[in-house]
Amino acid sequence: MPPIIGTSGFVFRRGRLTEKTFTPRPGIDTVWRPGQAPGLSTFESLSLRRGEVAQVIAVVLLQPLLRAIPDDVAAGGTPWYVSIAPVDAAGGIDQQLLDEWAATRGHSPAHALTGNVLQAVVQINVRQAP
Repeated sequence: MPPIIGTSGFVFRRGRLTEKTFTPRPGIDTVWRPGQAPGLSTFESLSLRRGEVAQVIAVVLLQPLLRAIPDDVAAGGTPWYVSIAPVDAAGGIDQQLLDEWAATRGHSPAHALTGNVLQAVVQINVRQAP
């Protein structure tokens, strides 16, 4: 498993501040890839196209159940990419909980993990500097 970002720092989630945007996509964000843990996609640096916005998440504000896990570039991951995923007591990805979380995308009420990530947002609708 790649290293955890730690208890400080910020990551960026592209898109609007909505429950749907802050819930992983089933069958997409729940799948392991070489060098990349499954989970909600975020980035360590801000790179947006014209008109896009991002939300800034303070990693320290994530509940202990969630971890920010950067890609392992040496194993085929993407630089600056970070997954936010639930972990089990041993620190591994809790795939069952991740699948449960993703299954709630677009449904009301939002999953508690969606609420947790939303509560960790410290700056909204950030735009790329021209």
